[in-house]
Amino acid sequence: MTHPALYSNPSAAVIRALLQHKHVVSLYAKDMAYPLKAVVHELDLDTGRLVLEVEYADSDIERYLTNGGVSFDLEALKGSQAMERETYSLSNVAAKLLKTDSTLYHLECQLPESVFVSEQRGAVRIPFVLGMHVRVSLEIYLHELSVPGRLRNLSVGGCMVDIDLAESIAIGVGQEIPGVTLEFPNGESFFAEGKVCHIRPFCSGIVNLAT
Repeated sequence: MTHPALYSNPSAAVIRALLQHKHVVSLYAKDMAYPLKAVVHELDLDTGRLVLEVEYADSDIERYLTNGGVSFDLEALKGSQAMERETYSLSNVAAKLLKTDSTLYHLECQLPESVFVSEQRGAVRIPFVLGMHVRVSLEIYLHELSVPGRLRNLSVGGCMVDIDLAESIAIGVGQEIPGVTLEFPNGESFFAEGKVCHIRPFCSGIVNLAT
């Protein structure tokens, strides 16, 4: 496992490590039909200040911000194989929107001070990045169709799974998943039933599951 350098802001260090590879940054919002591509314009490893540059021709870009926060995925492509990629997802990051040209915007973001994200009722969401690998098998139809994937984050209430985009056509929001199996590198495994909470079409398919 590769560890990020010890900077003042761990989230910024994770992002810097992923930026060393070919990558894609996508902004997303629940109410918007498609993600927006962005580029990292500036990153301060000590303060955690991140500036994303976005080109957008319509007038409703503010809808990608919710309560002063923005959500985005950073997918690093580390090889030619589908599973040789890592995705770091951040939600509700404090951000300020600035228009710099007729269709060009800067999002000045303040990254969280920990890579572990606090959720409701004190739960913590743990991202699996920088060499942390957990295989996932989603049993879409009992004893008939299983889809492989990679665990992207894990919390008490559920998880995020990265699957091949072509496989996502078999899954819908609200769908009950009879089997979710996590296989850890040390040979241990975990099994639960689940329900699809959200799907984000991306370079891969990002599936949020409640388990």
